[in-house]
Amino acid sequence: YASTYVGGSGRLYDSRIINNSSGAVSALGAGLYVAGGGFVSGCVVSNNTMVLNSADDINGGAGLSMSGGTVTGCLFADNRFSMDQSHAAGANIRGGLVTHCVFSNNYSRGAVGGVQISAGTIRNCLIVGNESVGGATGDGVGGILVKGTAVAESLTVVGNKSALPGAGVRQTAGTLLNTIVFGNTGAAELDVTGGTQSHCFTATALPGGAVD
Repeated sequence: YASTYVGGSGRLYDSRIINNSSGAVSALGAGLYVAGGGFVSGCVVSNNTMVLNSADDINGGAGLSMSGGTVTGCLFADNRFSMDQSHAAGANIRGGLVTHCVFSNNYSRGAVGGVQISAGTIRNCLIVGNESVGGATGDGVGGILVKGTAVAESLTVVGNKSALPGAGVRQTAGTLLNTIVFGNTGAAELDVTGGTQSHCFTATALPGGAVD
C-alpha cells in the first residue's frame, strides 16, 4: 500500500513523502494515494519505489496513485518503477483533478516514466525529464499517456525520453488541449492513435491539423 492515504474529506498540506517502497502487488502505489474527496496541496513526493508483478492498470503510480479528489501545487520527482509490467512512475490517475504540479525525473522500466491518465483531468502541469525504457509490455512512454476518458489540458511536456514512440506524449483516447510537446528524445516524441486534440504546439503533426 501507499505510505500516505488521503480520502473522504481528508486534507494534506505542505508535507514530504519520501523514500518509501511498495512490494510485489499493490493497488495503491508506493508514495501517495488520493481518493474520494481527498485534497492535497503543496507536497513533495520523491524517491519512492514500486515493484509490481501485475499488469492491471489499477496497480501503478510509484509517486501518485489517484482515483478521485484533488492534487494541486505538488512536486513528484525521482520516483521509480522497477519491473517491466509496471505502469506509471510519476502518477497513475484514474479520476479526480491534478493541477499546477510538476512531474520530474521519474523513471520506469515498464510503461510510463511520467504520468498515465485514464480518467479525470490533469491541467496546468509541467512534465519534464521523465524516462521509460519500455519493457515486456512494449508500452514505453516518457512523458504522459492519455487514454480512456481522460482530459489533459494546458500541459508543458519537455525533455522526456523513451526508446519507443511516445517519448513526450502517447494518446490512444481522451482529450488533449492547449499543450506544448517539444524537445522530447528517443523514438517519436508524439504518438497519437485516437482521441481528440486542439490548440497544441508540437513539431509533429497531429491528426486533423490540431497544431496551432
